[in-house]
Amino acid sequence: MATWHDIGNQNLEAAKMLLTGSKFRSAASRAYYAAFAMVNEVFQRGGFMRGLRTPSHRMMPRLIEHTFSHLSMRRRWQLAGEYRELYALRIGADYQRGQTVNRQTALRAVKLAGLITIGCDL
Repeated sequence: MATWHDIGNQNLEAAKMLLTGSKFRSAASRAYYAAFAMVNEVFQRGGFMRGLRTPSHRMMPRLIEHTFSHLSMRRRWQLAGEYRELYALRIGADYQRGQTVNRQTALRAVKLAGLITIGCDL
C-alpha cells in the first residue's frame, strides 16, 4: 500500500513534468495534492488521523498551526500561509475557467509544494 509520502512524491514529480509540458493548470493541481499528501503523512505519523479519512482541505492550515510541533510557532504560521496560498492556486486552476493559470502561476504552485514538503521534515 502506498504511503502519503509516496503519493506526495509522485504528485510533486507529476507537477514538475506537467509544468515542463506547459500543462499549467494540471501542474498547479498536482502540486497542491503533493503538499496535501505530505501534510497528511505528518498527521498520520503524529497520530492525528484515524483510519483512512483525511481532514478537510480548508482545515489543513489550522491543523498545521496546531499540530506541527516540530516547528516553531512562527514557522507553523508561515507554512499554513503557504498552504493557504497553494490551495487558492489549486481552486483557481481546477474550478475557475476564467482565471489565467500561466507558467508563473504553475511555478509558484510547484515552489510552494516544495516549501511545504521541506516544512513537513520527512
